[in-house]
Amino acid sequence: MRKSLWFVAAAALVAGCKSESTQKQAPAKAAAPIAVAPAKIGALEKVVTDGNLYFGAQPSADDLRAAKALGITTIVNLRPRGEWPYDEAAAARELGLRLVEIPVTPATLSANDAAKLRDALGTADGKVLIHCGSGNRVGGLWALHKRLHDGVEIDAAIAEGKAVGLSAAPLEARVRDLASKPAK
Repeated sequence: MRKSLWFVAAAALVAGCKSESTQKQAPAKAAAPIAVAPAKIGALEKVVTDGNLYFGAQPSADDLRAAKALGITTIVNLRPRGEWPYDEAAAARELGLRLVEIPVTPATLSANDAAKLRDALGTADGKVLIHCGSGNRVGGLWALHKRLHDGVEIDAAIAEGKAVGLSAAPLEARVRDLASKPAK
């Protein structure tokens, strides 16, 4: 009788493990889309926000002061240094703001840039302003980030990118191309 109970218990345990391991895991849930509203930072009107993230065009040094007053602690500048209209690094440093540089052009946008944005957002301590010259690159990088790191379907990622500034068809095409390539 003892051997029979032991056999039944062992069989139940093995069956339980087998059924647990063969159960399909639910796919990872994609991040919810952000809802953005128009905002203003100082005199900079080409800005949208979800409350914690601000997406926009090039801020002036005065706009950076206004950003700090809004609780923005990190500035992510997507412009290569040759495009800077003033020394944004010095202005940010003077205000005690963290500046993250991710120089992006429509031709050089990459999955690595999306990873850098993910890292910058993950280490931010407070609200974040992501900007370029016009907002177009902001939208392109945001769409790529949403697709590659949040698992958002490409059309939904592009829609989010457009909501935060993506406006040029060639950059949208580049985002779609990069998003379709397998991760390295």
